[in-house]
Amino acid sequence: MKEKNKKIIFNIFSSHYLPHVGGIEVFVENFSRELSNLGYKVNIITSDSENKGFLNTENGIEVYRLKSFHLLKKRFPVPFSVKEIIKIYRLCFKHKKTCTIVNTRFFLTSLLGIVLGKLS
Repeated sequence: MKEKNKKIIFNIFSSHYLPHVGGIEVFVENFSRELSNLGYKVNIITSDSENKGFLNTENGIEVYRLKSFHLLKKRFPVPFSVKEIIKIYRLCFKHKKTCTIVNTRFFLTSLLGIVLGKLS
């Protein structure tokens, strides 16, 4: 594995992430692992649909999970903790060179990613 590239941080917003099973979750996991293998720092911001806690480090990738309530049988997460959103902004967007990637559409997590990306 290459030395960590400090120039760009990738913040990936996804409505769900593993262990929640689906196509987008597997794509985000593979994509973030490849970015990490190339030496980039990667943060994944997602909903806490599996009650795993706010911050987990998995394979060198930091996964931030927002407290959410779920509509439509866990298919539509709605983040509700403003305190956690502010904390994510401070932790993930503190460097000037960040790249925001929004992987799912029609989710409030995606809208949050767009807004935080514009603010940085």
